[in-house]
Order: sequence, then structure tokens, then C-alpha cells
Amino acid sequence: MKNKLYYPCYCLFFLYNLSIFAQETTPHIADFISVAPTEQQPYFVIPESHRFQVIIQSGTDYMTGGGQMDIKNDFTGYVPIDGSSEKGYLSINHERSPLGSISILDIHYDTSSLLWVVDDSQAVPIDSAHLVRTAVNCSGTVTSWNTVISCEENTNDVDFNNDGYKDIGWCLEIDPATRQVMQYGNGKPEKLWALGNMAHENVVIADDERTVYFGEDGNTACIYKFVADEATNLYSGKLYTLVLDSDLADGEPTSSTGKWVQVPNETQEERNSTYVVAADLGGNYFGLVEDVEISPLDGKIYFASKRNGRVYRFTDDGETVSDFEVFVGGQSYEITISEETFTADWGKGNDNLGFDDKGNLWVLQDGGNDHIWVVAPTHSQEEPDVRIFATTPVGSEPTGITFSPDYRFLFMSIQHPDKDDNLPQLDATFSEVTMNIATTLVIALAGDLGQQAPVADFEVSETEVTTETAVSFTDNSTHQPTAWEWTFEGGTPETSTEAEPIVYYETAGTFDVSLKVTNVAGTNSITKTDLITVTFPTNTTTINSSFHINIFPNPSKAQTTINIPNQLIQENTQLKLYNSIGKLIQVHPLSTQQNSVNISTKDLASGVYFLQINKNGKMLVNEKMMVVN
Repeated sequence: MKNKLYYPCYCLFFLYNLSIFAQETTPHIADFISVAPTEQQPYFVIPESHRFQVIIQSGTDYMTGGGQMDIKNDFTGYVPIDGSSEKGYLSINHERSPLGSISILDIHYDTSSLLWVVDDSQAVPIDSAHLVRTAVNCSGTVTSWNTVISCEENTNDVDFNNDGYKDIGWCLEIDPATRQVMQYGNGKPEKLWALGNMAHENVVIADDERTVYFGEDGNTACIYKFVADEATNLYSGKLYTLVLDSDLADGEPTSSTGKWVQVPNETQEERNSTYVVAADLGGNYFGLVEDVEISPLDGKIYFASKRNGRVYRFTDDGETVSDFEVFVGGQSYEITISEETFTADWGKGNDNLGFDDKGNLWVLQDGGNDHIWVVAPTHSQEEPDVRIFATTPVGSEPTGITFSPDYRFLFMSIQHPDKDDNLPQLDATFSEVTMNIATTLVIALAGDLGQQAPVADFEVSETEVTTETAVSFTDNSTHQPTAWEWTFEGGTPETSTEAEPIVYYETAGTFDVSLKVTNVAGTNSITKTDLITVTFPTNTTTINSSFHINIFPNPSKAQTTINIPNQLIQENTQLKLYNSIGKLIQVHPLSTQQNSVNISTKDLASGVYFLQINKNGKMLVNEKMMVVN
């Protein structure tokens, strides 16, 4: 089994069709038919409508600064340069302890190959004197001011550099252009102390660039809101925790309302004990809050509870919240694929979340099924509307995710896949890749990523010809075919593998021409019926019979050389060899740089043959030649 190649990206169970969720005719990244709910396979499974490209894997040498890319790739944040969906930075968290790390890549989209290219890669340097270290860098966010927030999922009680703050359990902000942790006017890089010390998973920032929502993945597992003192600067502000009017019961809300209770966060002591204080103030335990996101459609706040196996949502009314409910999870859902209905258990492990511009919620699971789900904005628990976008390789979880500004591209990572048993498969480069180490990917509709299958087409020099006319065929197929299979009904040759063959027709009639073209992405064919009409020539009069050609040797046994006067070397002239009953045997197009032609006669029967030079269907020379074999 280990030597067998699997190509599930292109050989899945189902044909591509537009999703029932598609609202427009323009294809969208959320247009797909669900894959089947299965246990993990030894390869990455996504719909046939999409492709993935491996961007980088753990252990790859950094292009700048030395060293190799760390393990346990997690949050994968695309930061556009000047708003571009084709050029930007890719920030990758490494959820490792005791020394976590962040990698920054410069990447661009090659519009010729339709592939992403890594132009530079390096690790973010951590100023050990001021920051000590970073650890268990889990999720995060890309800000609207083009920085990256990386979140530490673990806490500790150590203050190694004696700056008054615990070393681990914070968020830090990075400028991907400089690869530096941000400074906030104190002359040194600092973490975002005012967001509090806890097992941070991610943050999400509202459109006002001041209001920040996040949750705690561990300890007291509360939900928080932070309101910065000034826009785009998260160094200081007020912190609140969510207190529902009544607690959850078996993961289900017993109240749809609640309030925000302020958590003291002015002093170092207060900031160091955030999660303890929040719980003492009544902050609810939500069962490991993995990710918080804001819907682009209704502005509601959505968050994933890993332990409860649910995604909750609510409306922030300022000092209070309303509409608190389970959006998805905690039950099974029916998924219909090609008229077959599957019952899919949502399971546990809700982790990373991401909204696309249509309001579809992408849910990545850590544990349970380790699926990538897509939940339509029209979904409700009473009328479900969910699909499975991907099943991840054995041993792995999907992490990330972010989109390009135009939502053509989805960036994510595959964390801790099986080290031994996962199998090779083709990515969008049509090269074999094996996900047996942490892997960072980009995913898009098949038409936006990698070599495209050709679409066959061709043109012909003439469609109405005589038996003395050469016909030239030119391949006009798109997407750069690498192989051609022509079929010429009634033609000589009958088939060709050249890109631009020349064909002759010996008998009158109307004939079809077919072309099949192939490249690494696929094959396509076209047949043009009744394309070529062939008639016998009506005028073969000699224009100037005073011209002669030199034939040596004559008689010929194996090969004969034909020397041709310069006056006969004109455009559209051909040297033709006929047998004694007038059947066309060979045709040799002439060029202005050609004064002689070598003709092979070793396969010809002994007898009389005729050599003619023709221009546009009219004979210039007619000479006799003998073959003796």
C-alpha cells in the first residue's frame, strides 16, 4: 500500500457542479459538492472542483537568516501588499513548546503558471531580552492595518527577565514587512499586555479597528471583549468578559441574553491574573474557546467550543448581548451527494473558523472527524445547510484559515500528520507531495490554480483543395498542450503527432479532421466534420516548359538528389513524385533557401516515375525518373 500513488484531488467520487449555495453565475470558492463523510485517509481529500498547492513544509531551509522552518504549522495568515490578492506575506504560527515561533514568507501568484511562488522566507526574531520567548503560537488574525496578531495558547508563572509580566500567555503583534514584533512607544518590542494573560487562541477585530473579541482555550475558558483606547493600537484599552444570564446545560444555552462585565487590566498584577479574575466575576466556562469570528452579513459574533462540539453566536448590543444560541454542531446532519444521503455526525473538536465574503462559515476541526465543514448563512439547527469540504490526512488536523481579499484563494495548514503512513498525491503543480510533515497550503477552484487541461481547436490553410495542394494545419488549442493526435480522413498521412502537420489528399471527396490534445492536466478532443473538400485539378498546364531539373543518379536505387534552378524556387512551390499511373507518392514543399532535395527511393518498386514542380496547382516542370530496385 505504501508504494501506491493516490490522486484524490482529481479522482474523487463526484463530478464537479456548482453548489446549491451559489448565488451568482461567477464561480466562487464555496461552490462545491460535499465530499463523503469518512474517517481520515492517508491523503488530503477535497472536491474535484478545487485544487491545492503545497507552499512550504516543515524542515524547509529558510531563504533568509538561516535555519529551517519549524514544526506544527498553525494559523496561516495572508497579508496583502497594497490590497493585492496576488502578492503578499504569509505568516505561519508554529504551535510548539517550550519555544514557539512564527515564519514569514513573501509570496506572489504567477499569472502564467497560475501557481504561487515563495520569494523569501525567514523566522520572526524574538528579542529575548525584552520578550524572553514565545510559546505555543496557535491562532491569530490579520489586522486591517496589515499586521499579524499571534496568540500564545499556554500560560506560565515565570518572569525570567523580571519585567513584571509573566513570560507566556499573551498576544503579540508583528509587522510582516519588517519581520519585527511591534513597539508601542517604549523603545522596545512588547506583547499586548492589556489583552490579558490567558491561554489565548485567536483574536478578531471589528470594523471600528478598536473592538476585539477573543476566547480562552483552557483554564476558565471565558469569552472576552477588548475596546482599545485608539483605533489600530491594541496596547491599551478596557477589557470585558461575557456573563450569560444563566449558564449552559450540557452544552446548550439556557438563556439568550447576557452582559459584559469589565475585567480590571490596568496594572501588571491585574493583567497577569486575567483569567482567574474573569471567572471570579462570573465569566462563563464555554468548554475551550478555540476561535472567534464576526459574520460579514449580520455582524454577529461566532465562536467555537472544542469541548462542547458547537459553534455559538450572539449579538453584541454594547453593554449587553442578545440572541445567544447554538449556530451549528452538537448533532448529526444529512448530506446528499449524487442522490445518496449520508448521515454525518458533527462530532467534537471545533477549532479554527473563517468567514468568506458570502457569509459561509468554514469550520476546521481538531479532533473528532478533523473535517473542514462549510456552513451556509441560511443554516439553522431545524433546517440544516452544511457540507464537508475536506477530510484531512491520517493523524492531522486542519489549521488556519485566511482568504485573499478577492476570496479566490484559501490559505491554511495541515498540522502533525502521520509521519509514516500517508501516501503521495498530486497537488496543483502536478508533482507528487506527501503530507507526512506539517504542510502549508493554498486552495482554490481548479481553474485558478495550476496548469489547465487544454481545449482543442485548430485552423487550416485551405478547406477547398485539389489533389495537388498541400494543406497546413495549425494548432490553436488553449492551455499549452504538450501532445497532439491528429486524424485526417482521406489524407496522407492519415495521422500525425506534430503540432502543425502538412497533409495531402490523393482522392476527391469531403473529409473530417479530428484533433486530440493533451497536457499534464488532461485531454480534450475536437472533430470538424466535412472540413476538407478535395477535387481533381482542372488546370495543370505547363507555365514554362523550358525549365529543367537535374536528377542524379537516374536510374535511382536508394536515393536521388534533385537540383533545382533558382528561377523555380518560389513561394508556394512543391516538388511532387508520381508513379506511372499518376498516383501521388511524395510531396516536398520548397523554400527559397533550398536548391536541392534528397528523395528516398529504397522502398519504391522498380519502374517509371515522374517528378513535377507545381506552383498553386500549375505545373512548372515535369521530368521522368527511373527506379531500379
